[in-house]
Amino acid sequence: MAPEKRKTLLFEQSLVSQNTIDFYVSKGYFEEGVCCPPEGEIHPVPKAGKVVVFKDLFTVGLRFPVDPMVPKLLEPFNVKLYNFTPNGFVALSTFLWAVQTFGCVVSVDAFCRLFELHCQPQKVYVDSDADPSEVQKGCCTFVPRKPNKKVGLEKIMLSVAQRNKWEGNWLRYWFYAKIGFSDPEGSSEEIYPLASEIEDFGHTYQPGFIKHSAEL
Repeated sequence: MAPEKRKTLLFEQSLVSQNTIDFYVSKGYFEEGVCCPPEGEIHPVPKAGKVVVFKDLFTVGLRFPVDPMVPKLLEPFNVKLYNFTPNGFVALSTFLWAVQTFGCVVSVDAFCRLFELHCQPQKVYVDSDADPSEVQKGCCTFVPRKPNKKVGLEKIMLSVAQRNKWEGNWLRYWFYAKIGFSDPEGSSEEIYPLASEIEDFGHTYQPGFIKHSAEL
């Protein structure tokens, strides 16, 4: 039996300050008060309703407020925003753009049919450990789902442009965001489905889907 992989939830100290946040506000990434910098911690501790995000997610098009379908698309994969590389959000944005451009209904089943989760964690040495550990941040992306002849599943791709490498220290530009959505039950309270603590991987790489969904 292969030994269990070592994992670490450690983040490096963020390079984002309040001045950086103010600059992002001026660029239109989000409104004032939505995001805030960390306070020197190397292990993020998001407070109620908050999530960790990286600057380069905004470089590739993330904006707040977020499309309300985003939490629903992520839920079957059990993946959090801080798990993504920028390319992961490019794939998600491309899917939403294509569906909405043609006036179609955004379908979770269709997204799970087209994509699977691909993770390539970096390995680092923590303190005096003799063996490396896999980091849990900035390592996931969506790739076209593999074909499966047994169930008649062909490979379908949406053409996108992606970068193979990002700025070497992009993972150090992290901060907190509080992303509210209207309550679908109709109350006046906002809900925060993207809020998350920093946790070990528990992803579903190929979630199930209804092949003949009424939405498809």
